[in-house]
Order: sequence, then structure tokens, then C-alpha cells
Amino acid sequence: MQLKEEFIKKHGQRFKAQDVIFDENDSGDDMFIVISGEVEILKKVANAYKSLMEIKAGDIFGEMAIVDKEPRSARAIAKTDVLVCALNDQVVENLINQNTSFAKRLLKILTARLRDTNQIISDLLTRDRKNMVIGALYSYAKSNRAEKTYKGASIEIDDFSKWASGTIGLNASDVRHIVFQLHDEGMLEESSSSAGHLILSKRFERRE
Repeated sequence: MQLKEEFIKKHGQRFKAQDVIFDENDSGDDMFIVISGEVEILKKVANAYKSLMEIKAGDIFGEMAIVDKEPRSARAIAKTDVLVCALNDQVVENLINQNTSFAKRLLKILTARLRDTNQIISDLLTRDRKNMVIGALYSYAKSNRAEKTYKGASIEIDDFSKWASGTIGLNASDVRHIVFQLHDEGMLEESSSSAGHLILSKRFERRE
């Protein structure tokens, strides 16, 4: 994303490595273009900050301030010494109207961000469904529906899938699919004595 030297001089801001450019929940009216250096985007989870992405020269960040005017959803820090241009919505609008390459680049970046966000949401939902099935497995293993063996609780796959479907609200076929994923990952093992059963090993049983 090429910008003229006079434009950079007018809108440019410099930050030293580890400087906070903006913090989560800050109000903000500007988006930023990285001219040189690298910026890291972090999200506070519990009491620690987790890295979401690294922004390199030519890329943008903080663009949601232009879109929805809501408080910042993450922290941005200078990973190295950086030069950025801070652009408010009027400057962005002028650039879009005057510079077609900027408009195309901005659209491309926003589309990629949306695609990445959708993938993150999909991954989170997948993990959540898996955790729901694992929780159901523990509950089933402690119930009188599961046969107790010396290796662990024997889980009848069809019965568990139907029971879990009614308990956690997932389709029975989805439950079965996740059960076989857990088998492949070693959490469940095949029963040598009962066809259609899997064993939840005692080492995986939840400790209260």
C-alpha cells in the first residue's frame, strides 16, 4: 500500500518497541497503516494476553474503529520500532475516492480478515462441541448405563450417541463422529469383549 511522503509526514506516528499503540476497551476514531516495522495484536484472556496476529509493513489494523465506532476489542503494541499512519474516517474516505489502489487493497485486507474471523469462530465452535461430548462421556461413564470394567467404563456407542443427543442437543450422528475422533486421539479404546462398545480408560475419568 503505497502512500506519498507528504501524506506520511502529515499522518505518521512513531512508536518504540513494546509501546502500547492502543489498549483493549480504549475509545478510538483512527485506523492505522504500518509504514515500517511490525505491530502485534493481543487479546486479554483471563489474566494473560494472547497473541492474535502480527501486522507487517503495508498492512492495516484498528480498522473497526472506522466501521462501528465501538471501543477497541484488542491491544496493539509495537513489536519493533514502528512508523504508522493514523487515519480517521474522513481521511480514509478521501483516500478511497482518490486512490483506487488503496481502495482495492483495503477491500482485500478486510475480506481476508473476515475470512480469518469466520475460521476462528468455526474452530471455536468445533472445540466447544468436542468439549460437550467429552463432558457427556464423563457423565455417562458415572451413570448406571455404562458397564464398569477393570479397564474403565464401557460405552455402548449407539446408546451413548442417542443419550448424549438428548442431553447436550447435538445430532446423534455428530456425537458419533466426535466419539470416533476421541477414539483416534486415544481417549477411548476398543472393547475386546463387546462389539459396538468403546472403553473410557480410567486414566481419563474425571476426578472430582
